Amino acid sequence: MPLTLTQQAPAAVTHSAQLLTIGALAKACHTTVRTLRYYEELDLIAPTARSQGRYRLYHPSSAKRVAAILALQNLSYSLEDIAAIVGPASTTQQPQSRQNQVEGTRQALLRQQACLEDKLNSLHTLQQALANKLEVLSTVCQPCQAANPSTPCCPACEHQSIHWS
Repeated sequence: MPLTLTQQAPAAVTHSAQLLTIGALAKACHTTVRTLRYYEELDLIAPTARSQGRYRLYHPSSAKRVAAILALQNLSYSLEDIAAIVGPASTTQQPQSRQNQVEGTRQALLRQQACLEDKLNSLHTLQQALANKLEVLSTVCQPCQAANPSTPCCPACEHQSIHWS
């Protein structure tokens, strides 16, 4: 349930603004209160004000910031990287221009894309190495074992390194 701003709020926010409790913000963003508190510890989000009962109150636009953080996490960004992208919530700097926001996001996504391409290449290399070892086991080691079932692998066998027992 949205709450109205109390006397403790910063002057930049009007008294008619509808603020959300941390629970309402969590529900609106499909996340948990614990997650939002953690984001606050990391300075990814900050409450706009506190109620007379000292409850955190957030401007409805905070939901956009939380949604952006969650979307970046879904793209495998670390919270440290996300902090660098979205900037600290506690600063009173002028907001970035739309052009700078878009360019910053584009650059971050390009870096993430390059990182994922590196990971995919590494996984492809690993997949190929496993396929090669499976091929050796099937074409060299199994026939050798079939021919000499009671004999352990020869110490001079060049394929012995792929055996675990």
